[in-house]
Amino acid sequence: MKQVAVLGCGAWATAVARLMAENVKNSDEFLETVTMFVHDEKYDGESLADSINRMHVNSVYLPGFKLPKNVVASCDLEDIVSHADILAIVYPTRLIPWLMDRLQPFVVPSAYFITFCKGVVIDHDESQIHIVSDLVREKTSRPCVAVIGATTAMEVAWQHFTEATIGCSDIALAQQTKRLLQVHGIF
Repeated sequence: MKQVAVLGCGAWATAVARLMAENVKNSDEFLETVTMFVHDEKYDGESLADSINRMHVNSVYLPGFKLPKNVVASCDLEDIVSHADILAIVYPTRLIPWLMDRLQPFVVPSAYFITFCKGVVIDHDESQIHIVSDLVREKTSRPCVAVIGATTAMEVAWQHFTEATIGCSDIALAQQTKRLLQVHGIF
């Protein structure tokens, strides 16, 4: 069974974690817990991760939407990455190089990534432009599925109809990604 992790805690990451957490429940393919990497920041006097775990709401970035109890937030990137089989990157594109440098030593050999990032990464030092999924594959030597579309966090949180495209050269990974995301017409 596969452990799913969401790297990011903004509105989009929270909506994705919420959706994936519903889909992994009662699955014989995925472990029931979805871990969510949260930057160590404070909300109302406590760590945002602790607040999310206690209230089951991301009051900073997606207030008003309950998270399933099987979403577990943590600030420990090393622990999350070293136990994850599927790593969903829902992070600001400009921070992807930083994130890849931090997590690369802890990625397990069987893991793969799913990127929800829009745009490209500009490497000013080498005067290069990278597609996020290419950069992830280069930095980690692991497969990377790209999920992209005109989809918003609020559409997913409200469970409105929306769609996205899954791009991947490995059809099995693309189909597994679809199973993580598709719920009653969402995705």
